[in-house]
Amino acid sequence: MSATSPDSAGLPPADTHAPDGMIPAVEPSQPRADVRARHLPWRAAFGWLSAGWSDLWTNPLPSIAYGIGVFAASTLIVAALFALRIDYILFPALAGFMIVGPAIAGGLYEKSRRLEVNRPIRLSEMLLVKPQSGYQTLFMGVMLLGLFMLWMRAGVLIYA
Repeated sequence: MSATSPDSAGLPPADTHAPDGMIPAVEPSQPRADVRARHLPWRAAFGWLSAGWSDLWTNPLPSIAYGIGVFAASTLIVAALFALRIDYILFPALAGFMIVGPAIAGGLYEKSRRLEVNRPIRLSEMLLVKPQSGYQTLFMGVMLLGLFMLWMRAGVLIYA
């Protein structure tokens, strides 16, 4: 077997620069660009809010209808809590809505994406979003829902 070809197990050949029986020196890894947004200026959020405001007023009817639908569903849930006399979980539920908020806002994300690529925007497409990432979005939604249920259970136990 030659020194440059892999052995029968498919492993690369041993380093020929290290003396027999010695472990070769560890080379430090090359620096990588930081892909996390840790060093954003404090003003960055205002740019995001401005972009969202611009998206709202570009064909506002689907966004307003979507918001009214989310408001109506939330109001029905709160009314059901009072009707079922389990209003003691109202405050954990209101806080828990923030946990599932990213999944609920998927239609608004779709509108922004369509605006960015100059595609038409309709309410039906905002309601029936087919995410690009497929099962990853479903997994995130299930995880957020599980976290919401855990949050609700903890709230009920604390109240009890």
